[in-house]
Parts: sequence; structure tokens; C-alpha cells
Amino acid sequence: MTYHRNFPDANLYVPAVASETDCFECGKYISGAGVEYHGHDAQGKLAAVYLHPTCATVVAQRLICDGYPNRREG
Repeated sequence: MTYHRNFPDANLYVPAVASETDCFECGKYISGAGVEYHGHDAQGKLAAVYLHPTCATVVAQRLICDGYPNRREG
């Protein structure tokens, strides 16, 4: 994960899963600070999602709420 103070000027080396300019969570354009999070796409290649910092905290909290109680499943 990488924080970019000025996202529009950031050097993004990993292709986006969806959009390189819009937030993966809310879908709005990222005009200031942004967060880059890496994972893998359906073909197993490194890919990224881009988020507003506030949206990143929302996504993170949702993942914790869904994942932590079920961490021993499967």
C-alpha cells in the first residue's frame, strides 16, 4: 500500500483493476491525496485499486468486520 500526497501527479507503476483516476470505493475522481493498494487480478497479475484516504479507511473497516470474525473459516 502506498500513500500519495498528490495523487494526480503520482507515478503509478501497477495497472488498475478498474480506474487509475477514480476511487474504487466511491467512484469519484481522486483530485488530492490518494491511497494505492496492490493485489492480484483474475489472471494472477499484480493489479491495484486506488482510493481516497477516507474511502480506504471505510474499505479497511469493512474488510476487518467481515474477515476477522471468520478468520478461521476455509
